[in-house]
Amino acid sequence: MPRVRCRSPDHRRRTGSPPRLAGLNSVGLQRRGFSPEVCEALERSYKILFRERATVDEAVARMRAAFPNVPEVEMLARFAETSSRGLTR
Repeated sequence: MPRVRCRSPDHRRRTGSPPRLAGLNSVGLQRRGFSPEVCEALERSYKILFRERATVDEAVARMRAAFPNVPEVEMLARFAETSSRGLTR
């Protein structure tokens, strides 16, 4: 059984052994009733957080600047800031 040492945010696809992040679970978000605008904001925020070469603090600041009025992005930002064990990136 694979071990996951760091936290992985909800609505992320994980594949392989050991598990690696594979992208945003946009189908799951749509099934849960997230609007296309929120899905797009989350997709762009995930790219900022997980694909750009920036510290977590820098990525969170960029996410908040890009999407100041999207509560779901703020939840992701708080998740990244408060993770005590780090993030799988």
